[in-house]
Amino acid sequence: MTVLVTGGRGTVATGVAHGLHAAGVPVRIASREPASVRAPDGVEVVQAALDDAATLAPALDGVDKVFLYADRSGGGAFVDAARAAGVEQVVLLSSSAALDPGNVIGEHHRVVEDTVSAAGFATTLLRPGGFADNTRQWLPGIEKGVVRMAYPDTGGATMDERDIADVAVTILLAGPGAGHDGTAPELTGPQALSRREEAETIAAALGRSITVEAVDEEEARREMSAFMPDRIVDALIGYWRAYDGLTYPPTDAVERITGRPARTLAQWAAEVVAPEWAPAA
Repeated sequence: MTVLVTGGRGTVATGVAHGLHAAGVPVRIASREPASVRAPDGVEVVQAALDDAATLAPALDGVDKVFLYADRSGGGAFVDAARAAGVEQVVLLSSSAALDPGNVIGEHHRVVEDTVSAAGFATTLLRPGGFADNTRQWLPGIEKGVVRMAYPDTGGATMDERDIADVAVTILLAGPGAGHDGTAPELTGPQALSRREEAETIAAALGRSITVEAVDEEEARREMSAFMPDRIVDALIGYWRAYDGLTYPPTDAVERITGRPARTLAQWAAEVVAPEWAPAA
């Protein structure tokens, strides 16, 4: 059994590759930029792009299982190459945004979900919500003691990327026919927290106290448009507005699949951010 892990530079893919390797499973990692991949010692890294059929055939040679991310190409080239290679199982990293028909972030995830699900593989769709890594945007404010954000009382259940990786590894190790085929678990962290509470939780784990200040949509849009497309900015602001003051209920999918509770945001901050974080002088 060889597993191909795509999107090899990503945090989740890195965790999947390390988890499979630790379990003694042969792993191959694919990335557009293989030199940037943090691979375990002895793991093969290949150059491949999900929208380039010429690179997919060699990457999939001898592979029977794939951890796939929802590339914007739509998945058609991958499906053709994977069928030709004899792939049996695909675990797709999608998004809970795919559950919202009006969400532009979920649009390309839905396209890839449909394409892969119809291809005949033993397929599991992983639908995580917000990633803990996204909260790093507040670290500069935490250093200064003031975090500014739009809709600070918007509810969520942000999750640790390590839990997504652990879920994927569990399903890939179980293999086809083990009860995960055709399922689409919605993955969340174990706590319902507002954006304000998230920032405060991270600050507390870093030994800091902060003030959270609300900003209006226009200011948030100006700041966010400097580093992301307008359609993504609009989708995020629309989500925050829709969930302002509401609770986003967490699911038990991580515990149900892996057999252990999902990690809290405080754990993530203490175990991932704190070791690499240093306050400004």
